[in-house]
Amino acid sequence: MSSDRVSSQSRFFIRMGGIGWMVYDRERKGPALIGTNYAARLTREQAEEAEHILTTRPEGEIPDTNRAADQKLIEPSRPRRRLSASASKSNQLS
Repeated sequence: MSSDRVSSQSRFFIRMGGIGWMVYDRERKGPALIGTNYAARLTREQAEEAEHILTTRPEGEIPDTNRAADQKLIEPSRPRRRLSASASKSNQLS
């Protein structure tokens, strides 16, 4: 009888990853794929946009990773490194 019911859980959901946010794919049991790239190491906003695209696109349609709008979804957010005071001074001397 439980197999007749449709699952209320979405295939994709947003969660914290090891670094940043990710869109988790319940079928793959890991990060969702956008094209050939993982939807991981994202900002919260990027993850929300990626989830929206993944849940509203026709089944089987893959976002175009060459389009600027879809490209920003797969670029991981990278924290900016801060230079130490000594490294900053040596860069100024160069």
